[in-house]
Amino acid sequence: MRGRAEQHGLPLSVLSSGLQLEDTPASAHAVTVVGDRGFDMTPHRSRIINEDLVKASDLVLGMTGRHVREAAILDMGDAHMIYTLREFVRRSSMESPRAADESIGEYTKRLHARRSLAQLGSGGPNDDVDDPYGRRKGIYKKTANDLEVLVDEALSALFEGRSFSGG
Repeated sequence: MRGRAEQHGLPLSVLSSGLQLEDTPASAHAVTVVGDRGFDMTPHRSRIINEDLVKASDLVLGMTGRHVREAAILDMGDAHMIYTLREFVRRSSMESPRAADESIGEYTKRLHARRSLAQLGSGGPNDDVDDPYGRRKGIYKKTANDLEVLVDEALSALFEGRSFSGG
């Protein structure tokens, strides 16, 4: 998402974190697959999500329901801003895009208005993006393709319905 935001000159700060690995470089397959898309992952180092990261965020997008539940546990007061990427895209498609004068926080509260806390991360495999870590290169390519489409749709929702597909 960071690369796509930078590519389009969007005022968006993007951080990455996970649940298990700390200060680990991106895998060789990730560096290659993302590099083929024009982005350099060699400087990337993993970090474990923590309360400070969640509290400092306007939006938390996880690849899986487990990521969402773990982030919510760290800061239940901001559950309105925590989604799987697929859920965020799905819920955004049912609402109008974020308006120019609407903060990301206001937008996520609007999206959250029709969901309960029990629904956080409960979408199952339909809401998860397959984590390719440790798997073959073809899985990394499939995940990268999925993420590219989802990220473009998420950016469109966040930036007034603008189109970001196609590089």
